[in-house]
Amino acid sequence: MAHFEVRRVRAEEWPALREIRLQALLDTPTAFGSTHAVEVAFDDAVWIERAGGGASDEDRATFVVEQEGALVGLATGLAHDPVEDEGTLVGMFVVPELRGRGASDGLVRAVAAWARSLDLVRLRAWVTESNAPAIALYRRHGFDYDGALHPLDHTPTMMEQRMVLDLVEYRLDET
Repeated sequence: MAHFEVRRVRAEEWPALREIRLQALLDTPTAFGSTHAVEVAFDDAVWIERAGGGASDEDRATFVVEQEGALVGLATGLAHDPVEDEGTLVGMFVVPELRGRGASDGLVRAVAAWARSLDLVRLRAWVTESNAPAIALYRRHGFDYDGALHPLDHTPTMMEQRMVLDLVEYRLDET
C-alpha cells in the first residue's frame, strides 16, 4: 500500500491546489463540470479563495491526498440548504499512479465524515455514465442512483447521473 495522508487543504497551498486541479481537468476532462481551458485562465485570487474556503469554510471543505510533500489527489464537500440535509461531493481526483491504492476511498470517507459532522443525512455525487471507475468507487461506499440525470455542461452529449449516499447508515471505518 502506498503511503499517503488524506487531510483538509491549507489556505497557503493554493498553488499546489491549482496544479492538482488543472492536472485533473487534463487527465479526465469529462469527469468534471468545468474545463482546463476555463480554469487555467483563472487569476491567483480565485485559487487563493478556493484554497482558503476549502480550508476553513463551514459550508465547504476541500480534502487533499498528500504523498512525499506533493498533493496527488483532491475532493471537495459542499453543504446545501440545511432544510435539505444534503451535501455534494465534487471534484474527486487522484493521480493515475495512486488509483486503486486507497486514496480515493480516503477522500470519500473524509468528505462523508465532514458532511456527517454538519448533521447532513445524505451525500450526493454526480458522475458521467461512462466513468466506470468512479461509479465503482461510489458504489463500494454505498452510493446508489436516485434517477436524476442531466447533460454535462461543456459536453451536452454526455449525461451525468446523480448517486446518493445515506450518511446515517454509512460506516466510516469500512471499505
